[in-house]
Amino acid sequence: MKEAFTRSLIKHFAGLNASLSDEMEGLLNARDVGKFVSKINVLLSGFPYQLFSKADEHTFHGFLLSMLSGMGLRVAAETSSSLGRLDLLVLLDSTTYVMELKLDKSPTEGLQQIKEKKYYVPYLNQGKALALVGISFSSTARNIGSWVGELLDEHGGVIRALTPEDRSFC
Repeated sequence: MKEAFTRSLIKHFAGLNASLSDEMEGLLNARDVGKFVSKINVLLSGFPYQLFSKADEHTFHGFLLSMLSGMGLRVAAETSSSLGRLDLLVLLDSTTYVMELKLDKSPTEGLQQIKEKKYYVPYLNQGKALALVGISFSSTARNIGSWVGELLDEHGGVIRALTPEDRSFC
């Protein structure tokens, strides 16, 4: 019931459409997490502040999951493995995104959790890069406050850091 309500809110307030969906998938394919996050924040800004009263990490998680799913992206939440449970997985042809979401904490905590618990290991050796992304939502701004990430090759070797300042993630 709660998921249906969230999906209804997303549909009504986020203004998802085919061109936006294509644009967002294109940003992820280009590994431009910064622009992707900026677009998510624009979408979140359209939600009435009352929807965020008493919001916890799960609320923001549900909004993000619903938006990405509504965009037609292949997503999974709370994906369990023998190594733990990751918050959000986005599967693209060239890159798998492993995301850990935090509320009012450092995004580095999310990235460290992904690495320490090795949430990315089940997605190694599949012929595509892995993007590990820690995202911190701000309860006061009601959007993504900050994020940090790393791009790994298909075997788990670090290619480069992904940062809001770096726009050349290829």
